[in-house]
Amino acid sequence: MRYVLEGSVRRSGDKVRITAQLIDAMTGYHLWAERYDRDLKEIFALQDEISLKIMKTVHEKLRLGITLGHWEKGEEPGGISDGYGSA
Repeated sequence: MRYVLEGSVRRSGDKVRITAQLIDAMTGYHLWAERYDRDLKEIFALQDEISLKIMKTVHEKLRLGITLGHWEKGEEPGGISDGYGSA
């Protein structure tokens, strides 16, 4: 496993704070972190909103990192898999 997504959820009254961070498991380096503070009124809509934001951000960060890694090695990024099938 190369990357780890970790996070936490804290509640105070009708407010919720969700934190997420993407970590390179090989180096321990934090690639990305975000905090979301929201009202707890529509918890399912909140869950969908934050899950989508995290998924898009993580996907973007990983694609960028993989692409840059290939370029640093002098390789073309054409063979990069997007995680949804073969390259």
